[in-house]
Amino acid sequence: MKAFFYSMFRVPQHFHRGLTYQIRAHQGSQSWQGFFSFDYFTLDPDTAKVFEAKVNRLASPPLPAGMTDLYLLTKQHNDSEYLLLTVWQDSQAYALWRHSPAFAPIDTYATSANHFHAASYHQVPKKEPQD
Repeated sequence: MKAFFYSMFRVPQHFHRGLTYQIRAHQGSQSWQGFFSFDYFTLDPDTAKVFEAKVNRLASPPLPAGMTDLYLLTKQHNDSEYLLLTVWQDSQAYALWRHSPAFAPIDTYATSANHFHAASYHQVPKKEPQD
């Protein structure tokens, strides 16, 4: 199964090619509403096997409190580049999880040695035009 990311946030496009990812694991509602966390890792093959096993355990029901979706993705043409995409009811639920012992299995990979970087976004409701 493939996931295509172009512009789910409907911002002006300056790039005309999307990124294509393979979905390695998914759990959740696919609601695409709330707070989004994107965690990027580059892992060697042996480390990747252990990482995937830990994420698969995390993806087992029930998801952490406040998490509505979890996706583990790899780039289509580079399966050593991982994206852990989580969707949350709000940023507070994410912050509580990120600083809890439940995040520890993932936190061990959040290092510069794994080229870790992260981004998060809060979806803002569309404003109605004013007269």
